[in-house]
Amino acid sequence: MRLVVTGATGFIGTRLALRAVREGHQVIAVGRRASADLQADFSSHGVGLRLGDITDDEFVNDVVRHATHVCHLAAAWREVGLPIDHYRRTNVAGTRNVALAAARHGVAKLVFCSTVGLHPRQSPDVIAEASQLEITNSYEASKAEAEELLRATAADTDLPIAILRPADVYGPGDLRLLKLFRAVAQQRFPLLGSGTGRRHMLYIDDLTSAFLAACANDSGSCEAFIIAGPEVITLRGLLGRLTNLLGVRRFGFRLPFGPMKIAAAIVEDVCRLLGVTPPIHRRTLDFYLTNVEYDVSKARKMLRWTPQVPLDSGLQQTINWYRQEKLL
Repeated sequence: MRLVVTGATGFIGTRLALRAVREGHQVIAVGRRASADLQADFSSHGVGLRLGDITDDEFVNDVVRHATHVCHLAAAWREVGLPIDHYRRTNVAGTRNVALAAARHGVAKLVFCSTVGLHPRQSPDVIAEASQLEITNSYEASKAEAEELLRATAADTDLPIAILRPADVYGPGDLRLLKLFRAVAQQRFPLLGSGTGRRHMLYIDDLTSAFLAACANDSGSCEAFIIAGPEVITLRGLLGRLTNLLGVRRFGFRLPFGPMKIAAAIVEDVCRLLGVTPPIHRRTLDFYLTNVEYDVSKARKMLRWTPQVPLDSGLQQTINWYRQEKLL
């Protein structure tokens, strides 16, 4: 493949670009900015780098001109307090630029990174692609709008498109879960409630393999695929695994959920009046309320993709990377 990866300077995009090159593909990494270390890493591995903005249609058209495949990961992420138009500019208008350029230049496959966050974060049922959506914020709304745009583009242009909805991604390079690992390592993680809600995580290497499997798939339609790991675990179970892998006696302590919910609401409201950032807020508690399991059978069947990395192995590799980078 001559593969263009947008958003290639982020956590997922970087791993995808480097993996694709290792597997023998020509790769152009696209991002708005890149550190000197990342530029050197890309250069040493033979990854081309183009810096620019996907909302610039001329830039996008030039980058995609000679591509056979495009993995589109560039996105405005979950920055707090920004209006929907901020997300639409990149996640919808930028996606439109990428899709139209791909159609114009006869790209064999466009693979779009959406989010499993379009589905409920609490469900007694196993969630599949056809399950109901539950949009809760501007980021998710923009991703849902981008998916609709891509379905329309596929119908109008016959551009083959795959939409991936990844579960919560973790692994070396990820900093979002660093606070969790650190708290358990210090035996200070506060578990609110019973911790019996299910979680379905996804190791980074399983996600990059899903992107490459989607590129290789010859389906001409626009299909969405949930991508998740091989194991479902409760929060309490996850804390137990981390406790063992980190070599500590306990993860921390338990607190009742109800009083903490009331306290978070009061703290958030008071801090808003004072114009300061709250140390705890309602959204913090969403982490403890998650209770989901995902069905990846569609990806197994159509993409011939199967998650390979067991949870314990993925957690251990993540711990090793945190320690190597002196983050833990």
